[in-house]
Amino acid sequence: MVKKKIVKAIVKKVSDKLKKKKTKVKSKPKKTRPKKPPGRKKIDLRGKAKTNPSNAPATRAIAAKSLEKKLKGTGKVKTKAMNETIAEVRSEARKRGISNPSRGLVFKAMYDAGLKPVRRGGRMVLDEFGRPITRKPPGRKKRGR
Repeated sequence: MVKKKIVKAIVKKVSDKLKKKKTKVKSKPKKTRPKKPPGRKKIDLRGKAKTNPSNAPATRAIAAKSLEKKLKGTGKVKTKAMNETIAEVRSEARKRGISNPSRGLVFKAMYDAGLKPVRRGGRMVLDEFGRPITRKPPGRKKRGR
């Protein structure tokens, strides 16, 4: 009888240990999405700047730079920072001191007349004088009756 009690106690301990010990289910590793590369820093459009959202991004970047608190009230440092910003954001095609009003007036007349420039590969096609080559917009075809 004593042996039976001992056997029962041992069986009970073993069964308790088996119940406690659960088989671990291996979980599948989570699929990770590739991270997007960091984009361009957003420009603060509001606050003291009052920068116009319809302005060109380059103009807004220059205006935002002028409002940085660390550059507030500093002379040469601020001027240097502003010049660096302007050099970064402005197009290389912009040239200072070279103007051609007659060419600009041709562009103005073209748009006023409702004409569109011919484009190839996203760029305007210009003649030898730098004036745009235009095409008439498609209109209704008149049929004779």
